[in-house]
Amino acid sequence: MNTILQLSVLALGLFGSVCASERFTVALAHDPAGVNALQKAVYRMSDYQDAQYGQFWTVDQILNVVEPPVIVQMYVLGILTNAGITCENHRDVLFCTGNTRAVNRFFKIDSQRVDYTLPESLKPYVVFVDGISNRDRPSAITPKKNVTTDGTADPGYVGTQGLRRLYNIPRVLLVNTSLASIEYQNQSGFSNPDLLTSQQMNGLLKNPISKNHTIGTDVQPDTETELDVQMESQLAEGGTLWFWGGEQWLYSWAVKFFNTPVVPHVASHSWGWAIDQQCTLNVCNNITNQQYVNRTNVEYLKIAARGITMVTASGDSGAPGRTDEDCGGVNRTVVSVFPGSSPYVLSVGATFVVASSSNNSRSPCGETPLCQKNQCANGTAEAVVNYANVSWTAGGGFGSDVTEPIPPWQEPAVQGYLDQKLPMPTHYNRNKRVYPDISAVGHNCPTWQNGMLSPVDGTSCSSPTMASIVALLNSHQQARGRPRLGLAAPIFYAMYYDRPNVFNDIKTGNNWCTESLCCPTRSDGGSDYGYTAGAGFDPVTGLGTPNVGAMLKWLDEHTGLLSRMEH
Repeated sequence: MNTILQLSVLALGLFGSVCASERFTVALAHDPAGVNALQKAVYRMSDYQDAQYGQFWTVDQILNVVEPPVIVQMYVLGILTNAGITCENHRDVLFCTGNTRAVNRFFKIDSQRVDYTLPESLKPYVVFVDGISNRDRPSAITPKKNVTTDGTADPGYVGTQGLRRLYNIPRVLLVNTSLASIEYQNQSGFSNPDLLTSQQMNGLLKNPISKNHTIGTDVQPDTETELDVQMESQLAEGGTLWFWGGEQWLYSWAVKFFNTPVVPHVASHSWGWAIDQQCTLNVCNNITNQQYVNRTNVEYLKIAARGITMVTASGDSGAPGRTDEDCGGVNRTVVSVFPGSSPYVLSVGATFVVASSSNNSRSPCGETPLCQKNQCANGTAEAVVNYANVSWTAGGGFGSDVTEPIPPWQEPAVQGYLDQKLPMPTHYNRNKRVYPDISAVGHNCPTWQNGMLSPVDGTSCSSPTMASIVALLNSHQQARGRPRLGLAAPIFYAMYYDRPNVFNDIKTGNNWCTESLCCPTRSDGGSDYGYTAGAGFDPVTGLGTPNVGAMLKWLDEHTGLLSRMEH
């Protein structure tokens, strides 16, 4: 290599090193008393019988309660500034940018970028730093195409026509409401032409996702995102659709979402991972897995306080979870998924439509082009998704040790399930949050990709479907001067206690299978690897599936005008 070329290569290497930059977040320690106060406030604003129902808070009001003292914020900012790192102060989190060399030096990051060290001067005030270290991450919840079935499930597609019939959903145009598909790990993208095809084939008005409502990186369309945005569109005709792609994992997305001034009213997450192994997806060398989950839950609490509904998938590998596909656990046989088991989300399980003798290949009288040109499901009964029937299993169960306690609105439903004396796993935790809250169809969901139609399965289908139902309920409420549902789960349980037929009860089935096999059972008919369904609420399908017409009637009878409640 000649001298000029050697100097050029050296200069390029130096330029890349000097000019490369890192973007990361610094989580400041919250005021514990403030977090408790915020939780109480969210519980009140989610209780339709409370005077504070629907009185959602602004970002400033929330931060006024939970932020650390200003002197702490300034102290941390000063140390980072002296290290050559520039940060935006959002009061309980810093969004920082720094030259790679300076960041590596300050946090003592190794050459493989899998660890960082927090300086002793920051440890009392900083919980963790997110985004400056990398590691290979396993895939989270992913949809399934062309699953094997045993003939129990209806072979037809379940699109808008089938969902309206199954869940008693009126056709209405949504107003003043919005919903988003949330994606992670910078691997996701969608196609507006495919979305428009889905809408046209389901007899819906055209409703693309605009550039203004496309947040983060929209990479090449993938099955996960195509499924998410298309199923969200199925029942949210007229609603504003968003795509929001996250770079990192759960906490990173949550703080950015919370600190964005204008956000969608409903956010659907088709992603998740074992709650006790979150640090295999995120670098946690400064904190424990429990601390990461706790801090992320506080971010979800803050989002709920803004009146936003987080809708999440309960998982696709049953009660054992994706980290135990072969049922090899001994003391760890039932493991909850996160964020699906967070108390501050609406967790959604999955069902399939049971085959009916009235099924036919195509119906010229179908209400939508999809059902005029293709076979659509005609069955009326639903069953819980299980590996024995469709080669995967919907997640659910009592939370693991890392999970938060049973929230107050869920306690009577959980006790009702326990009172049935059904066989339970040996190692379940009686006092932890139970999920899912509700279920919806997750089998044979019509999805277009590159213009081609195929059936796709997963709680990645049931979560966005339920998000569209929440958006419909929000629109109904706001058009009548009432508040959005916000956290949503408390009011769904209130409906259940008052009028159980608001939900379609699924009384049989279990979730002790995975995506690979069914786990061993015991002589009492139960299994250490999962739970069995029962009458009413259970940790298999939650409250059941929704009767939206009955929900709308209940809301009309039980929720008042926002202006009236303010007085």
